[in-house]
Amino acid sequence: MPWARISSGPRLGLSREARRCLAKLSRPRVPTRRKRLIEERYKNQKPAAQKRQPSESWVEDENQGEEDRVAEGPEDLPVEARDYAEKLAGPYFACAADWYETVGIGVKGAELDAPVKSHLGDPFFGVTLNPGHLIHLDEWMNSPIYPGSEETLRSGQAIQLDIIPATGSAYGTANIEDGIVLLDDRGRSEFSDRYPGAWARIERRRRFMRDMLNIHLKPEVLPMSNLAGYFAPFLLSPSHVFTRGGS
Repeated sequence: MPWARISSGPRLGLSREARRCLAKLSRPRVPTRRKRLIEERYKNQKPAAQKRQPSESWVEDENQGEEDRVAEGPEDLPVEARDYAEKLAGPYFACAADWYETVGIGVKGAELDAPVKSHLGDPFFGVTLNPGHLIHLDEWMNSPIYPGSEETLRSGQAIQLDIIPATGSAYGTANIEDGIVLLDDRGRSEFSDRYPGAWARIERRRRFMRDMLNIHLKPEVLPMSNLAGYFAPFLLSPSHVFTRGGS
């Protein structure tokens, strides 16, 4: 799965505050006083056999005593998971990209379930929940997306890509979880007339997905998030993302 370095500025369609946050994440990391204190406490309390390597970045949950890794690259991960991008993140993005290009009006739920079985069917990935669902009160009530589903998607539905690997290992998980709306020709015309500002943002998102990520949406698929399809596997390298195919 190819990498691409993209701008984290206006081309992403991010707000000024979001761009400022991304810029902060991209700065060289300098340990804060709080982090130094936590590291000192961690060093004193953990058994020697469980001490982490200096290259590994982590933040400890003071309530649970658990760790979440914040990484800039594979060197920040445990040795056994340094192929995270190749083993988990890459197949996950390929699955999400297929999902985005498949979803549309008239598509059967089984057709959206198929990419998950193709890319993430190995037990290693641990995907068990429905790979997509309706939103709000409908999220936990039902989903038209499941193996063998003959239910078809309709204009006016709001759907969320929600594919969650649960590896139960040092690889952790990966996540793209953004919503789209399906609208037919008449619905898109009415929407663009009534909400021109929102329509302009949707068009920019579609161009970003097509031109930068090489994900080609059907005309009726309207991304409702500025980051739909955007997947940077390492939080501290937000401008290094996966792209579809060879572009």
